[in-house]
Amino acid sequence: MNLGMALRISLKNNKISQSELGRKLGVSRGTVNKHLHRWENGETPTLTTLKKWCSKLNEDYKKFLKYM
Repeated sequence: MNLGMALRISLKNNKISQSELGRKLGVSRGTVNKHLHRWENGETPTLTTLKKWCSKLNEDYKKFLKYM
């Protein structure tokens, strides 16, 4: 599993859509999808970005560090 997949699973488990996450982050659904796709293909976000996403998903960012 990679970071993008792990975050997609988190979205599903928390019943949060990409649109809803985008609203919480102040970006579009397309931007959320673009980032998830990049992270599925091996790119990694900054730690600040990961923390920001995780705070909106009510997840501990440390849970996702193993995928970076």
